[in-house]
Amino acid sequence: MAATVNVEEIMNEIREDIQKKGYTKDQLSFEDFSAGATGLTRYGFDEKTALEILSDASRQWQLTSWKPLTGGRVKRFFKRCIRHCAYWLMDPVLMDQSNFNSSSVKMMDQFVSYVDLRNSETADMRKQISELQEEVNSLRKQLAEKQG
Repeated sequence: MAATVNVEEIMNEIREDIQKKGYTKDQLSFEDFSAGATGLTRYGFDEKTALEILSDASRQWQLTSWKPLTGGRVKRFFKRCIRHCAYWLMDPVLMDQSNFNSSSVKMMDQFVSYVDLRNSETADMRKQISELQEEVNSLRKQLAEKQG
């Protein structure tokens, strides 16, 4: 049998929980969040943060199965044996992931270049709009003087 859901009861429990925890209205607001492609992001887009993330991704895209072995001689020997046995299984997966990471970093770099280009074009267009508005205002003033 299907159980009935009492929404009012659930909402009352949530309200009581909020009241017990002492949350205020400003702490419960979603106004300082924006819905991005990856979900909710606080404060929207930040170019500096985006470039830092791209820089980190550019340094860390390649994966390798080789790591320095630690421990005593016997422990290192067994680790080396396990590494050789698992290499044929892990290496293709790591290569595929590294290729994907490389493509992702290249695409992110392309997005940054695209955004930079659009920002430059937007600045140029705003400058042109401002110049045209000044010209229109000047022409209106001249027209008003000739008519008046």
